[in-house]
Amino acid sequence: MRGYGASLGSIPDYTGSPDNRPGMLLSGVRSGGPAEQAGLKRGDRIIELVGREVRDIYDLMYILREVRPGEQGNVVFERDGDTIGRTVTFSESARR
Repeated sequence: MRGYGASLGSIPDYTGSPDNRPGMLLSGVRSGGPAEQAGLKRGDRIIELVGREVRDIYDLMYILREVRPGEQGNVVFERDGDTIGRTVTFSESARR
């Protein structure tokens, strides 16, 4: 599978998020991995990847299956109330 270099956590409905925003919460970022190189940090919420909305883990995994190592794409995420866009270069997954 293609790598992103991040640990993920879904944002379940029962968390009581006041605005019920979808997305994937980063629970960790691998040192030197694509996510860190793109400037993502633990606690960021990914809301878009390569121009496609990321509502949950299924969206994210579907997108990651379509990209190729070395390919670049935009990632849009939220951090501390700000929406940030960066470019990420995908790699092979470090785990098999």
